[in-house]
Amino acid sequence: MIKQQFTDAFTQFAREGIARFKNVSPAGPAPRLSHVCFKFKNAEAYESYITAARELGAVKQETFKGKQISWCKLNAPLRKNELTLEWLELVEPRFEQNDFDGVTSIGYCVPGLPEPIKIPLPGTPVVFRYQSQHAAELVKKT
Repeated sequence: MIKQQFTDAFTQFAREGIARFKNVSPAGPAPRLSHVCFKFKNAEAYESYITAARELGAVKQETFKGKQISWCKLNAPLRKNELTLEWLELVEPRFEQNDFDGVTSIGYCVPGLPEPIKIPLPGTPVVFRYQSQHAAELVKKT
């Protein structure tokens, strides 16, 4: 279930997120794929996905703004041309539950970006999220 969801997000949308950012900021640096983010309806689903993630890679958990974030570094990253996906972010539904269990955003690193930018993908629940730090940098800070 988790593997199919992040694989689908990677193959269907990851490249489009780069193109959409270039439309917003054509002169800026190109975004680099950072991670795929999952949100959940309830704590049981969150725990189930963490169990599945542990079979796919190393999981590290941290507390951020009162909720648990689980980062998974994939043992077998997905690669296609210049794109590589090696990080998953699973967000505990402590304060806000999602309408479904699954991928809600694809994160990109844009060095020097002063504030995060979010661009929704029409017709889907997916948002492209651009921030100054890559998932690998965020995990190292914890």
